Amino acid sequence: MPDPVAKPKVCCKCGKNLEGKKRFKDSLGYWCEACHYTEKRQEKGNHVPCDSCGRYVDPQKLQSYEGIKICTRCLKERKREARRVRRPVVFGSEHEQFEKKRLIRLLIMAGVLLVIILLSSLGLL
Repeated sequence: MPDPVAKPKVCCKCGKNLEGKKRFKDSLGYWCEACHYTEKRQEKGNHVPCDSCGRYVDPQKLQSYEGIKICTRCLKERKREARRVRRPVVFGSEHEQFEKKRLIRLLIMAGVLLVIILLSSLGLL
């Protein structure tokens, strides 16, 4: 049974009947597809692309970073990347020296543990 009090589904911009057609709804009412995309294009018309990601944003939200205009999302990402610690890659003799020092430390610790075990087994500790 149809609801006798139901509001007609008409576009709040152009007044076109939207019954059974693709439509959008917001706080103002129903929008036809053409009016919706026209509004989107108008909103996008005053936006500019970010030089880093290409996403269209309000020109006031772009910030200058290293000579280019980027959005706040890209700015945060680049600052996070800059904070990361970059460790130098070690090759050849430097790596061998590091491994020798590490091995010597391990041998010293093993020796100390062996002396403790021997002293405790002899009853001196």
